[in-house]
Amino acid sequence: MDSFIRNDKRIQGYYQTIYEDERQSGTACHDIEHAERVIALMDDLMQQLNVDETYRKDALIAGLLHDIGCVHGKPGHAQRGYEMALEYFESHAIRLTNHDAVLEAIRDHGSSYDSPSLMTRVLILCDKLDLVQSRLAPEGYETYGIRQIQHITAVSIVADETTLIVRFTTAPEFNLEEFTTFTFLDKVFTAITTFAASISREPIVMINDCTWNRKNIL
Repeated sequence: MDSFIRNDKRIQGYYQTIYEDERQSGTACHDIEHAERVIALMDDLMQQLNVDETYRKDALIAGLLHDIGCVHGKPGHAQRGYEMALEYFESHAIRLTNHDAVLEAIRDHGSSYDSPSLMTRVLILCDKLDLVQSRLAPEGYETYGIRQIQHITAVSIVADETTLIVRFTTAPEFNLEEFTTFTFLDKVFTAITTFAASISREPIVMINDCTWNRKNIL
């Protein structure tokens, strides 16, 4: 089902429009490549947590569709994406096993950090953690703070029995002091801490091999 949706010309059209619009303005991308990176993080994390396969695959559909509402601009895109996904499912007679959870995850992926839905919480965390070079739109390369994302080469999540470790791998040019001024990091760390608490893990954030002792996480 996920490949059917991914290859649907309508969905591809949404993301192509988003891609073209964000090349004209904006600091961060919400295109299909962003969605695919979010999906990869979600899939890896849920497998580590031994999430049921059907639930996991449905969650990946939420990840695929979570930003389609950006086709009409970023403000209000989560609610709009929910409505677009609902209409899309109905028009294709799609009924997923975790249908309502998928729609709710799309609707609530902005800031429902304490959602009772694991799917929503996983999507929020992985969406916030897509902070790598290819996430930047042209304006992002010139914007203080966020421009440091161009020097982040990878982000990984490891969940063991006691900890949730988020690791940012960076190039030598990365400037942590500047990156710390990026206000979106407040949302990133809120997502990390609330998700870790929801699965009874201690949150640890690493920059390469060093612990990032930011005051609102450790």
